[in-house]
Amino acid sequence: MDIEETQLYRSPSDTDLDFSFTSTATDRTIASSSARSSLTLSFNDCLSTTTTTTTTTATSSFHHRKCDRHWSAIETATNLSTDGRLHLRHLKLLRHLGTGNLGRVFLCQLRDSNNANFALKVIDKDSLTKKKLSQVKMEGEILSMLDHPFLPTLYAHLEVSHYSCLLIDYCPNGDLHSVLRKQPGNRLPVQAVKFFAAEVLVALEYLHALGVVYRDLKPENILLREDGHIMLSDFDLCFKADVVPTYDRRVHSKRMAGSMRKGGDHCFGTFSRRGVVEEEVVEEEFVAEPTAALSRSCVGTHEYLAPELLSGKGHGNGVDWWAFGVLIYELLYGTTPFKGGSKESTLRNIASSKHANFHVMKGEDGKGMEEARDLIEKLLVKDPRQRLGCTKGATDIKRHRFFDGIKWPLIRNYKPPEIRGLVAKKGKSHSSSGVVLGGASSPRRRCWWMLWKKGGGGGGNLLRNKGSSPRYYLLNNNQHYNGNYHHYKATVEASTWANLQTRMLQGHDLFAVNRKRREDALRSQSRSKALHESLSAEGVFLLEFRKSVIDPDNNLQSWNSLDSTPCIWKGVGSTNLKCRSLEILDHCANKFQGEFPAHLCSLNTLKLLYFCENYIFGEISTEIGNLTSLEELVIYSNNLTGTTPASIRELKHLRVIWASVNSFTGPIPPEISECDSLEILRLAQNSFQGSLPKELQKLQNLTNLIPWENLLSGEIPPEIGNISNLEVLALHQNSFRGFLPKELGKLSQLKEVYISRNMLNGTIPRELGNIINLHLLHLFDNSLQGNIFQGNLES
Repeated sequence: MDIEETQLYRSPSDTDLDFSFTSTATDRTIASSSARSSLTLSFNDCLSTTTTTTTTTATSSFHHRKCDRHWSAIETATNLSTDGRLHLRHLKLLRHLGTGNLGRVFLCQLRDSNNANFALKVIDKDSLTKKKLSQVKMEGEILSMLDHPFLPTLYAHLEVSHYSCLLIDYCPNGDLHSVLRKQPGNRLPVQAVKFFAAEVLVALEYLHALGVVYRDLKPENILLREDGHIMLSDFDLCFKADVVPTYDRRVHSKRMAGSMRKGGDHCFGTFSRRGVVEEEVVEEEFVAEPTAALSRSCVGTHEYLAPELLSGKGHGNGVDWWAFGVLIYELLYGTTPFKGGSKESTLRNIASSKHANFHVMKGEDGKGMEEARDLIEKLLVKDPRQRLGCTKGATDIKRHRFFDGIKWPLIRNYKPPEIRGLVAKKGKSHSSSGVVLGGASSPRRRCWWMLWKKGGGGGGNLLRNKGSSPRYYLLNNNQHYNGNYHHYKATVEASTWANLQTRMLQGHDLFAVNRKRREDALRSQSRSKALHESLSAEGVFLLEFRKSVIDPDNNLQSWNSLDSTPCIWKGVGSTNLKCRSLEILDHCANKFQGEFPAHLCSLNTLKLLYFCENYIFGEISTEIGNLTSLEELVIYSNNLTGTTPASIRELKHLRVIWASVNSFTGPIPPEISECDSLEILRLAQNSFQGSLPKELQKLQNLTNLIPWENLLSGEIPPEIGNISNLEVLALHQNSFRGFLPKELGKLSQLKEVYISRNMLNGTIPRELGNIINLHLLHLFDNSLQGNIFQGNLES
């Protein structure tokens, strides 16, 4: 669903949305380009209509949240308002975060306060069907009921003209699906799965206690807050039912230590021969589960649908526990248990398979995997009456041995796992001394702690053994956070340490990292070479020097960072990168932060520049035109803002521009058309505005033109049909109007076309049927008529 482009040009008023994005945002949300969409089918649902009025309803704050900076900002804005209410004019939109089933989501702040970020979900009710309008109403009702740390807070519900706007929490770490895709094999360690599953379980328990059946659990809907904890999102597919809480008593045996005593029964239980008392314990349980819930709608995501939901005979709370089992499976194995080659085959697998098939993986028999498989098997039971959780809800699931060791009342105090793509800032929910899920510190950690104490401890000293051959340990094992840098455990001989210490005394900060990831991480022919070779022999690499350790005379062929190194970039000094022959600069998937380094533009021999999936903000330097040898510019998944500099026209050898998932604004510069060698242009998920430049027809080598999910408008230029080598054209989720140009039929190499979710009208050109290689044509959510016939076409 797109907001009409006319909103961008109307004169501002209290009832209009302000789409003039600022360029000061520094937070980053990783959008998932391959996120699975939810389906909505109906079996016998009653449709409801809503009456829209221009109202503003501010959700009252709770006493326990009075110190929250978000509520403080809301209260300040309402106090300054003439009518004591919050209005859209009080909000400042920063950038577009994504588009969902019902509306668009924007990052915003209050105009008079920049210390609190919010997410604003904007829904254009005029463009929705009656069915979707009922979902909008349901989401608003459910959000207004919630008060839970793992669920969103509804700060305000604004009804303005034909827009419905929900002001909720912003989660800068993106969603769990995006984080999962950054892991090796798209899977998480067992302890990380245990952490996320436990928090999702508590959130579902709360929803079910309110009588809410979620029905859309998947990694894409599990957002990650600033502190690394989860927040469920998207409640438009929920339904409400009555719930009758029960207070039950459970009797079970509990083993307790006792004194050794032979024979006979003790008044408090039976003593075993080993001095252990087996005592009967009576526990009282509070259970609030909507066991009588019933719906006949078929909604959700294909891979997460429960078997009873597919039958259309009715389903209840059990669909959430089925989806919970699928979620744990996907986090552990990187895929869903019933996934087929198409959506139809996936649904057939769900309906016909008797049980889940577990993938065989290396290291699968690690600690906790057996318990995880057992839990999944009990959740993925086809008969909901036998499925774990369907009778007593989360209470039964919490007792499963997979969750042994979790202190449920203290779950907010557990530290989030240290995994790639998750940057958890310290907050009230956990501190540096927080509990790590899974138990006490390891023996290895206790070992280096004892060594540190013996060696004088503190002051950032390295550790020294008392043995005859001195060894030093770089703090520390298991990615312990030390000041501003992360260090990895490595051992260094005394002779090597002397060389290393000399440079540290000269003021050179460095990172020590394992050398196994890339053999060519540092090559040098000057005074750095001896240090590099001595450290390489000990398994240590220097990743970054901060004060001219890399000399201008160095002949570096590539200076690559390590993909999995959780470094924090404090800014590369301008004197560091004057390597005359530097060709490759690869810093993907680290945690670098700071503005785009303008001094990189002096490396005129650079061919490959990779700065994707980091935290770089600000504008691209206008001096980028100096990189005359550049062939690939890959900067996706950052927080770059502003417009693309016109000096990009100087990059005559540029073959790839991949700048998706940023916050670029303004028009797509027509100067890009002067990059004669350009083959791939990916500008998706930004905030580009205006029309698509017709000058792009000059790019005869272009094979991929992908500016989808922006704010582009106007007509699709027919000149695009002159790009003879174009294979993929992705313009969906913009605001293009007018007719679909018949000139696209001249693109004989075209294989995939995505122009869905725009505002096109008229007839589909029959010339598209002449494209022999075309096999994907997505035109839905427009106002187009007619069809074309093509035997191998999936439309």
